[in-house]
Amino acid sequence: MIASPSCLNLPLACAKDKVLHEMGLPAEQIDARPFLHVSGMIPPQRGCIAVMWPLAQHPTNKNEMICWDLQADPSELASLDAETLRLRMFTKTADLPEGITRLPIKGIHINKSPMVVRNLKTLTPEMAARWGIDMQACIDNAVKARALPDMSVLWKQVYSRLEGHGPQDVDQDLYNGFVNPADRRRLTQLRALNPQELAVDKTGFDDARLAELVFRWRARNWPESLSAAETARWQQRCAAALIHGEGGARTAQQMFAEVDALQETVDDERAEEILGALYDWAEAVVPEV
Repeated sequence: MIASPSCLNLPLACAKDKVLHEMGLPAEQIDARPFLHVSGMIPPQRGCIAVMWPLAQHPTNKNEMICWDLQADPSELASLDAETLRLRMFTKTADLPEGITRLPIKGIHINKSPMVVRNLKTLTPEMAARWGIDMQACIDNAVKARALPDMSVLWKQVYSRLEGHGPQDVDQDLYNGFVNPADRRRLTQLRALNPQELAVDKTGFDDARLAELVFRWRARNWPESLSAAETARWQQRCAAALIHGEGGARTAQQMFAEVDALQETVDDERAEEILGALYDWAEAVVPEV
């Protein structure tokens, strides 16, 4: 998707400036305003359209804007602490405490030519009604969003990576004691099995790390061999690593930031294609929460 036809074939910096302009964000962010955003991440029942407000620049990725869906009242943001924000942004709806809902916050990557339009009249009243978008409510909520206090310190806390919490992940723990000879023989036997046999194999290990490592080996290479419960377990593991950095893993946000930084430095078309493909692949595999 593109921000506007004029963004086609423009240098990256110019294209990003145009995206920010559509969000009402010149250099000083003094004219933030509501804007239309079209994205496949927005439910098709809403026409994949939302009226958004740019809350802040991501604290570690200058190419991402933290945005609020103006279908909801943003006033509560002023009273939330970092822990509550993190809970309501990064926890699956099914895992939230009763009565607690996820916040309608979405990251928009300005270097990915998102579809953003500052002219709200582009969405006709008929189309707004068709997709259940209450434009007056969105405009009222935009006024409330503009009145929010500065949350820059809070966003840094929300997106900060928690270091040293919890046990080391088994993928990173292989040198905390080597595998004994009996377990080595068991692993050799497993390597000769096909995925269906692996799924029912009951080989025991002396080393408690190995059962989890074998499960992850199956999940990465033969996901079709997983049961429904195992698939859910693997998806939870992926979300914990890619979204929360559990076990010291590099998060998707960190990888996006690194790719963004590289895109700023390369001037080779082939390199840009590779980085773009890597970015698209990551967006496709990162689990939704």
